[in-house]
Order: sequence, then structure tokens, then C-alpha cells
Amino acid sequence: MGLAYFLNGVPTKVAGAVRIGEFVYAAAAIEAMIPAEQAALGVVEYQPAGPVPAGQRVLGTYLITQGGVVVERYQLEPIPLEERKAALLIAIDAERDRRQQLDLVYDFGEIVAVDDAGNEAPAGQKALQMKFEPDQRNWLGLQSQALAAVFSGQGELVMPMRAEDNFNVQTTALQVLGATAAMVARNAAILFFGGQLKTQVRNAANATVLDAININIGWP
Repeated sequence: MGLAYFLNGVPTKVAGAVRIGEFVYAAAAIEAMIPAEQAALGVVEYQPAGPVPAGQRVLGTYLITQGGVVVERYQLEPIPLEERKAALLIAIDAERDRRQQLDLVYDFGEIVAVDDAGNEAPAGQKALQMKFEPDQRNWLGLQSQALAAVFSGQGELVMPMRAEDNFNVQTTALQVLGATAAMVARNAAILFFGGQLKTQVRNAANATVLDAININIGWP
């Protein structure tokens, strides 16, 4: 609930500063008045229209009085199905990209991790940052170096991986390949799931089918 007032007999929402006749009132000042003072100015309760129904868009709003309360109503029109599909496809791409850039939590077990002060501890589970730039590019570079080391017979060469908490996990080239393979697998799973969602959207024959697609659940 909010407040509204009548100006020349027309219900009008309170927002910021309000002019009533020759006087200008701050909305906060009106809200601070006792009910009798508000009533003298024609101020009444205001009920906003609330959420926009799915598949509709707002052309405008209007106000009516109902039971002594000013009630806002929407002027709506249905959004064309293909336009809704296009917007949902963009949203799926955005959610896919967001999820692919979340930190990957990887269990390094007993591999030693060293912080910048030289303190050592078993790494255990560490979060690895996965932003597209520069994190994923850097991991690909490290993966290439590890592959080269393995192919040259240096699979036990230590190639540290820096975790989100600034510990350097003392991984070998072979262990780097294991961790980076987990990164690729996770992001590939996210990519494929996003593609499946987009296929569902494209194949939706009507608004009811489209409304049943929830793009926020089921992701790997």
C-alpha cells in the first residue's frame, strides 16, 4: 500500500513532490500527516498494480477508486510468441555465460598448497576462478604447457595452479591436466544444457508450452 491524492477530482499517485492547488508537498511530508490531515487534502490509500502477468507487456497505467482505495490498473497487450522466444534465447545465453564463469571447486586432496607467505597445507578443495578473461585463457595456456611437458616425458614437473584464496597448489603437469579437464567438462555440460533449453524454446508451439520452460533450474 502507498498513498495517492485527488487533483481536480482525478486520483494521482504520490511520487517525490506533489502539487495540490497552490501548494507543493513532499511525498514524505504527506506520509507523515495524521489521517485527518491527509483526508483534508484528498489523500487516500494507493494500491499499485503489482507484477506484470507473464506474456504481457504494459502499454500504460490508469487509476480507479475502489472501496476508498486508489487502485492502479495496467493497460496490457500480449507479447508476440516469437518476440518472447527471442528474449528467452538471449536470457539463456546470459545464464549460460554466467554459470561458465563461476568458480570451479576442485578437490586437490593432499597435494601441498603454498600461500604467498610460504605457509604450506594440504590443498583439499580449492576454488579456481573461471572468468572468460583472463582466467579461462590462462588455464588454457597452462594446460598447453602441461601437455607439452607430459609429451616430453616430464609428467611430474611441478606447475602450480593458483587458487581463488591465493594459495599456489603444487600440481604436477599430469595433475594440471586432470584439473583443466574438469573445467572443460563442466563448461561443456553447461553449454550442452543451454543448447537443449534453446531447442525447447524454439520448438514451443504456443505460449502455454513456452511458459512451462524454466531456464533457472536443471543446470549442471
